[in-house]
Amino acid sequence: MKNYAYKLCKEKGYWHVIVGILLINTTVLEAQINAFVGYAYVQNTDNKIFNGIIERYNANNPTLLQPMATLKYLHGVDLGIRYRIPSVSFEFNWINKFNNINDRKMATDNTEYRNVIYYKSQTFCLGLEFYHEWFGIGSSIDWNKLILRKEKSSDRIKETWLSQGGLSNHTFLNFEINMNDAMAFSIRPFVQLPLYQNDFYPVETKLNPHLVGSVDPNDYKQKIVNWGIKLLFVNGTKSR
Repeated sequence: MKNYAYKLCKEKGYWHVIVGILLINTTVLEAQINAFVGYAYVQNTDNKIFNGIIERYNANNPTLLQPMATLKYLHGVDLGIRYRIPSVSFEFNWINKFNNINDRKMATDNTEYRNVIYYKSQTFCLGLEFYHEWFGIGSSIDWNKLILRKEKSSDRIKETWLSQGGLSNHTFLNFEINMNDAMAFSIRPFVQLPLYQNDFYPVETKLNPHLVGSVDPNDYKQKIVNWGIKLLFVNGTKSR
């Protein structure tokens, strides 16, 4: 039987099939599925149109007890799953980034209240990473959702001012250090390039209604470039 199998493979040229099956089996044995969770920080200084709206609001309300701060950063959680084979990883993750800014005002009855703007950006990423030992470089295609809500502290009612979405792209470096046989720590600097424009004109109409009719709505569209860093804990790892 063994001689017959050897003769068949030799005559029919099936050796490449057998070698291919062995390689596939080896890859499957070396594959890993990892979950990861961590902290994401995003520098938001490129958001000039939104911050310009805030500055005009402060200038038009000189009686504010506390002016509204401009938006300088976002931060939040990154949660995902990764499928890793030798030299290549595929991953899917969700990033929830946010920040709140507020002013303080005096009501007509001499009580203080705050106007709070909740700025939240959610991103769903489908990515690919090429790695060697502790270093990797990767990219992802993303669906990004930007939501802005305003709340007045005296009535606690949130009003949605903005809800917009579109595609973007993350490019990142990955420095991953094995802490033990079951856990690794990952440092990921990244840049996020949008493939769409956010339109902040609705925010201008809410904060500075006196400008409606005197400004061009087309001037409020912007592609916001984000850059930052992620600090992630990755489970289920082994020596790379």
